[in-house]
Amino acid sequence: MSRSKKQSGRDSLAPKGARDHALKRYVKSELFWLLVVCLGAVAVFALTRSIPASDETAITGDSILFVGDVMLARNVERLMNEHGSYYPYKGVRDMLAEHEQVIGNFEASIPELHRPTPSFTFRFSVSPDILAALPRVGFTAMTLANNHSYDYGEGGYLHTRDTLIREGLATGGNPMKISADEVLYRRIADTDIAIIPIHATTVTPVVADIREVLALTAEKSDLQVVFIHWGTEYESVSDSAQQTFAHAVIDAGADAIIGHHPHVVQNIEEYRGTPIFYSLGNFIFDQYWNTEVREGLTVAISFEEDRVHYTLIPVSSMETKSQPRPMNRIERTQFLDVLAAKSEDVIADAIRNGSIVEPFARRKSETLID
Repeated sequence: MSRSKKQSGRDSLAPKGARDHALKRYVKSELFWLLVVCLGAVAVFALTRSIPASDETAITGDSILFVGDVMLARNVERLMNEHGSYYPYKGVRDMLAEHEQVIGNFEASIPELHRPTPSFTFRFSVSPDILAALPRVGFTAMTLANNHSYDYGEGGYLHTRDTLIREGLATGGNPMKISADEVLYRRIADTDIAIIPIHATTVTPVVADIREVLALTAEKSDLQVVFIHWGTEYESVSDSAQQTFAHAVIDAGADAIIGHHPHVVQNIEEYRGTPIFYSLGNFIFDQYWNTEVREGLTVAISFEEDRVHYTLIPVSSMETKSQPRPMNRIERTQFLDVLAAKSEDVIADAIRNGSIVEPFARRKSETLID
């Protein structure tokens, strides 16, 4: 008989009372450690949920905030009808209020005759009845240079523009052309910023046209930001076509490039001292199938003497559909680590710190924008 069998035999011959006592001690021990593990897991979850956003994301002074795609049709409209028109903004309202200007890409159309957009369709119609909340929560402008502004043709595009203006929002950008007439001008801290909206998904912009617009806007702005709809959907890293085009736009005179359309956050590059935020990802959308489409990046631009700051403020809608909130410290650190790892080494540390700083010199001699 083997040793293990002899041991088993001795255990089986132990008095019944002793066996019962040992069993009770074993069960109590297992329950104790199970309780410890469960309480630990609850504590970690509560800590992660309760930690406030990092102080490093706070913006002091005047700033302009850029957010990604804002799509208020389809399931977002249904959620707003059910919970109220302020539903998508509940988690970011305080964040938006910290900035003098808030700019988003309006990823839809507002046709004269609105019909709710069915699920799994891609012709986005937004009801004018839910738009009043946008300026009230802090949005000051929307760009329209994207592949959904013409979902209802030129008439739908024009009605979208006019409706947003009536709601108190500035607009800029035409998905079919690049024009100095479509440039948005914003002022913060006595600094004039030109925002050049560009659509580059179903159309191919001509760099010469962009150069011409940049030359005109340089005469009455200090900083020129190209706000561009481009790239490959759901790809977390920019493609070679984006990179080549971005470099050409910077060579033409752009001071910063901020992109959207891929529905996920893409890498950041620095080219000739100019930051390229390839994609901010979704801000408000009805895509829920993975973490990447439910996270987004916002970028706040502020000025300090001879420097311009690009502050990175990531958001998440993991808990509540189509309702982003600023990430807490733990989430933010993890998010920026991932973003830094897929970006250029030269700015990886700046990304992890949440702020990219570039030299800045005002281009014009006097303020020209009213």
